[in-house]
Amino acid sequence: MRKVLRFTLLCVLMLMMFSSSVCASYYTSIIYPHFNSLVKYYETLDKPYTTITILITNHLVWNETGSPAVSLGFTNLSYVGEGTEKYLSIYWTKAKDLKLIVREGSNEITVANTTYVNANFTVKLCLSDNKLSAFVLDNTKNYVPLISGFSYNTPLVSIITWGAENSTTDGYVQCDVGAGVMGSFSVTEWLPAIISLAMLGMVVGLMKKISG
Repeated sequence: MRKVLRFTLLCVLMLMMFSSSVCASYYTSIIYPHFNSLVKYYETLDKPYTTITILITNHLVWNETGSPAVSLGFTNLSYVGEGTEKYLSIYWTKAKDLKLIVREGSNEITVANTTYVNANFTVKLCLSDNKLSAFVLDNTKNYVPLISGFSYNTPLVSIITWGAENSTTDGYVQCDVGAGVMGSFSVTEWLPAIISLAMLGMVVGLMKKISG
């Protein structure tokens, strides 16, 4: 009985690991020094993404002097000089300007232009079927659309950050690169838990049969 139980538990663990890898997410906190230079900082994602939902939450502390402005984006390159760079980025300032920008080579397009209310604002980016949608979280905890269905067919390979010199004095930006697409709920985000519960039910049922 012990051998059967051990084998079953091993299978459960393997399935849990597999389901987690399928629905993997990439979490990171980019600390403030990486926003204080025009020289871009690159952080490579766990894999290239073409279908993804990303949550970006600002926790930076602005410098009290000057005209602080920073950017965080997602690029098709792993490092400078790897090839022709194309990226989508969020640009925001101490004056509460907020822009969504797409740049390829020397060509830059501002695809959304608004302002943010909360210092710790959250922007959601949704990429699916080569279409980009973006939202900003308002005071009522609802996502307000910034843009919908913008054509974007470039894989997201790395996070990039940069900013005007000495823009920030403390803090970080949290990036949650998840596997869901569009909306606040995605079945794929819950798959690991669903599978784990199913496997647990199977183990309990098997143990009852063996002991009974």
